[in-house]
Amino acid sequence: MKKNEVIAALKAGKTIQSLFPLVDGQECLIFKAETFADTDDVIYIPDLGNSGIYVDEPVLPDRLDGLSLYTGEDFIMECNGNRRLAEDLFEYVDWEGPSAALHCDYRQFSDDEMIGICGQTYNELFG
Repeated sequence: MKKNEVIAALKAGKTIQSLFPLVDGQECLIFKAETFADTDDVIYIPDLGNSGIYVDEPVLPDRLDGLSLYTGEDFIMECNGNRRLAEDLFEYVDWEGPSAALHCDYRQFSDDEMIGICGQTYNELFG
């Protein structure tokens, strides 16, 4: 489903649970597609409890802005076009948004050390 299709379905009264097969993340519920796809379909929704959305109830209109929906294209964009890193980042996330996971991971290393997600240096990815 595309982002706009998800939002339309939620506005029509569908629940997150009826739209996506939810799985356990790190002490939370998330949606994570089985495989990475570099399309504009939603492949990841981080910690649903953090967004104040109840998975088995219709989403209140004022809560839709708090819902984070990520596509494969979003992951690639976050990784400055690096598809390999985007795939690794997708495999890595289990509750947080892609930006938070990527940036938390590389900030703990100096420019010359390896990034934990896929083994490339900061300069190789963003230099």
